[in-house]
Amino acid sequence: MASLGSGGAGNPGGDGDALGKGKGQNGTGGLIIIYSDNCENFGNFTNNGSDGGTQGNYTQPTGGASGGGSINIFLNYENTVNGNFAISGGIGPKNKNNISSGAGGSGTATIGTIINGQFKKIDI
Repeated sequence: MASLGSGGAGNPGGDGDALGKGKGQNGTGGLIIIYSDNCENFGNFTNNGSDGGTQGNYTQPTGGASGGGSINIFLNYENTVNGNFAISGGIGPKNKNNISSGAGGSGTATIGTIINGQFKKIDI
């Protein structure tokens, strides 16, 4: 018997059920690496996970979501990085019985300097 469960998020997203429903979203939280003398951010750094597959009227489990990504900024000089960081996991949808699949875990942001070969973290 074919499964009626939905697909999880990923690259590519899971296929879903035998009826072609509930495909998980394509994509995962990726990896962003910036290595620079300085960084002026007047907007947002965003690296979010994708949502799991939806389930419609089925009672089978929904597909899990992918985790948030990783943002890493390495600077040659000690300075402040302004702006916002948004790094979150995708949403694990609920099925007909209101049972949720797993939500994606949070991602990470690391900012610091590399001076004389030593890494020093800058709090954000």
